[in-house]
Amino acid sequence: MPEKKGRFLLVYGSQTGQAEAIAEEMFETALSYNLHPELHCLSKTDKKFNIEREKYVVIVVSTTGEGDPPDTALKFWRRIKKKTLPTDLLSDVKYAILGLGDSNYTNFCNCCRIFDERLQELGAKHFYATGYGDDAVGLEVVVEPWMDGLWPVLQKELGVSDLDEETSYNNAVSEPPLINENADTNEPKTAENSHNHDTEDRENLVEKVENGISDLEIGESVTISNGYRESVLITNGVSDSVDGDQTVNKNQLQTQVSVQKEPVESELTSTPPLERSLTSSIPPLSEANLSLPVVSPPFIEINFSNEKWDSSQSSIQNGAKLPSAASSVALVAVTKATVLTSVDAVKKTLELELEAPDYQYEPGDSVSIVCENEPSEVQRLLQRLNVADVADKKCILSVMAETKKKRAVIHDYIPTEATLRHIFTSCCDIRTTLKKACLRMLVDYTTDPTEKRRLQELTSKQGSEDYAKFVRETHVSLLDILLSFPSCNPPVERLIEQLPRLQPRPYSACSSPLEIPGRIRIAFNVLEMEAGSGRHSDRTGVCTGWLNRITEKMTTNPTSTSENGFSGDDTMQVPMYFRTNQHFRLPTDPSVDLVMIGPGTGVAPFVGMIKHRHAQKQAGHDIGKMWLFYGCRHEACDYIYREDLEKLRACGSLTELSVSFSRDDRSPEQPRYVQDSMRIRGKQLYEWIQGGAHVYVCGDANHMAKDVNEAWADIISECKGVTIDVAKARLMSLRLNHRYLEDVWS
Repeated sequence: MPEKKGRFLLVYGSQTGQAEAIAEEMFETALSYNLHPELHCLSKTDKKFNIEREKYVVIVVSTTGEGDPPDTALKFWRRIKKKTLPTDLLSDVKYAILGLGDSNYTNFCNCCRIFDERLQELGAKHFYATGYGDDAVGLEVVVEPWMDGLWPVLQKELGVSDLDEETSYNNAVSEPPLINENADTNEPKTAENSHNHDTEDRENLVEKVENGISDLEIGESVTISNGYRESVLITNGVSDSVDGDQTVNKNQLQTQVSVQKEPVESELTSTPPLERSLTSSIPPLSEANLSLPVVSPPFIEINFSNEKWDSSQSSIQNGAKLPSAASSVALVAVTKATVLTSVDAVKKTLELELEAPDYQYEPGDSVSIVCENEPSEVQRLLQRLNVADVADKKCILSVMAETKKKRAVIHDYIPTEATLRHIFTSCCDIRTTLKKACLRMLVDYTTDPTEKRRLQELTSKQGSEDYAKFVRETHVSLLDILLSFPSCNPPVERLIEQLPRLQPRPYSACSSPLEIPGRIRIAFNVLEMEAGSGRHSDRTGVCTGWLNRITEKMTTNPTSTSENGFSGDDTMQVPMYFRTNQHFRLPTDPSVDLVMIGPGTGVAPFVGMIKHRHAQKQAGHDIGKMWLFYGCRHEACDYIYREDLEKLRACGSLTELSVSFSRDDRSPEQPRYVQDSMRIRGKQLYEWIQGGAHVYVCGDANHMAKDVNEAWADIISECKGVTIDVAKARLMSLRLNHRYLEDVWS
């Protein structure tokens, strides 16, 4: 059977769903360019696809851990990295690859880079430049222009043009983006040339329809300029005539195009805003023609039943595979909860002790907690969506029979029989920053012209800066958006289609199995964010706030003498599983020296490591030297684990303890941050490294990890008498040999 013209392989490797979502979006968009992707997860290699048999391949892959491939890409990576493969295995393959990562991490987009290098070693060739999406600044900054440039290149490579007569009907886009031929030009639309532009826009549109480029269902595209709303209405089949219609017949299909203009001075231009905000814009964006992404067709329908639904019979997130899981998920009892900081600390730090009798773990391991959204926030959202009256009824989800979405399937983490309250409490992330695809969907359910225009701006290519400033950076939620745009009333089904999975949250173990067998402790800051900048209410972190709320009755304070602080009736259970950990563990030889750097709650895994070594020492083992660098804001308020660390230092298990306090009054020569302490003791640190010590860094990736890395480079450069570049190469060598290990987060 001959290969379909315009076909290419589109594959993704995803850890948390980001790469999968982008690949799905690319699949939808490609169809509108007369391209026909075959979409698969990289885990399906040899089952659904063989890369060596392909001619054109597009890969979207994320990076996890310390620059490792995501779990779903491991099989593919093991396959292509075999040294026995011939160097011309992929000589007939042309490919493009998009990497997703976070530049706050040292091995930024490393999976993409190693895939790229290996594919070329096997003879594959680029047909399009590699892209590196950076979550630190917003993936859309790179991903959107990378995708925009990909399609015309693929069309040329595969020898296809825009939709032709043969394929136009079968590949119709259900909702068109704004029709705008001059979106990428800088030509102003002045009073003198506006008529010419209007005529040209309409003529270009009609010409496109005549050429069979577009075969669209009923849809409306709106461009606002010069105080007018210009409506372009496209319909298929016979309909009532409209003044100015032009009818074109192609393959017995009638397509009617009407362009209507009406003044909107009173709606949009009478009182222009003085500054930008989430809900308003100023020129030039407010006057610009906009290019919007293709909207994904609806595909879920919901039917309600009067039957009762028992949530206790439902598996956690419908039993879908959990990211980075090294064990099954289980409900474990919280046996103890302790506040580690004083009441006047800037952040509240909470330590939980969890039962883990059936798990074997090592210091450095981490667990994931499968959390829930805040009940009151869920209730407010259900009320805003006008579904509170049916929120607790059993609902049955199914794929619409008439959907135009290709490969339509309900997310595996959403049960097809549940209640809306359960879905929005346990399955969907309602706090996440909305992707542009979701905002684009909301446009179609917004009636107020001003609100609709602003949502169009936020989802458009031209409004990328406003999207970053007022949506991504402010962390506004779905509920914030709906409250800010009152005329936006999307069907609940559309949100279930668009919202991502509520991700489990990882926490490092701060205990040793030798210290408390059958139990594990975790420590974390309870995140808090005040209302403002588009946020309609104060809020706590999704998981840290949830854990704080459910354990409040059992919580002890730092000065409490109570053994547990709660009665047996107060015991709570949380869903937990252990995460995969390839490297961030103690050396197998307990005599190896350790340098540990962990400010704030980054000290948590090191407390467990030191206590583990201490227990080994008490059992008669020889242990290596250990040096801990710790820092916090105030010595009196948030120096967590102080008593434990000082005891371990006094008994000699912890060799060196260097502390710093960034907000206390200090003399100029006293260190404020961990990197300052490192530089002060640089000569001794270099001697430890030369003696074979392993380095561990844990904490904030945004600043701390980078500052610590720079401090190491300075120390090596000065002590060894080499340039900074040579020193950084030495650090990279330590990383490659797993002697410099990081467990950081952003």
